[in-house]
Amino acid sequence: MMKAQQNLSKWLAISCVLSVLVACGDEAPVTPVAPAKPQPQKVEAAKVAPESVEGTVTVTEPLPPKYTFVTENRRDPFQPFILIKRPVGADVDLSAQTPLQQYETMQYKLSAVIVGYGQPMVMVIAPDGKSYVVRKGMKIGKNGGKVIQINKEGFLVEEKYRDFTDIVRTNILEIKLPKREGV
Repeated sequence: MMKAQQNLSKWLAISCVLSVLVACGDEAPVTPVAPAKPQPQKVEAAKVAPESVEGTVTVTEPLPPKYTFVTENRRDPFQPFILIKRPVGADVDLSAQTPLQQYETMQYKLSAVIVGYGQPMVMVIAPDGKSYVVRKGMKIGKNGGKVIQINKEGFLVEEKYRDFTDIVRTNILEIKLPKREGV
């Protein structure tokens, strides 16, 4: 059995060497073919009468461009859809904003709610640490949000804006009191 395996391995080695020799045999060398060069087109000169050449200059108008991109009434394709928000009112005066309109609505933290005594109101803390008392109808947030409801859990803010398709969208944000710990 050992002898048969040795004979088999010899035959296998010999057949591999022969196949390599056959594969590497003499073949005609392959010459690369140069790409065909475009033939220059012949342009005939226009025949002009000699008396019309003196003192006349003909100006040819440039050809109009094949395609022009018009940016009017189109959005910037590289600006994300989420960031394209414009206020609804065209006469929005950014200099006449209250301190509550300096930050995004969700950046304010609700610290207290007062209901049951006169007009309901809430106390919010701005990201800079200042506290503000907010009542129904007041504006809050950069997007011109308006407080529409105050209840014992928190308050609701309605924001209206135009998106990238120029459609008026309404977003209602709910800001709640944080859960008390340890009770």
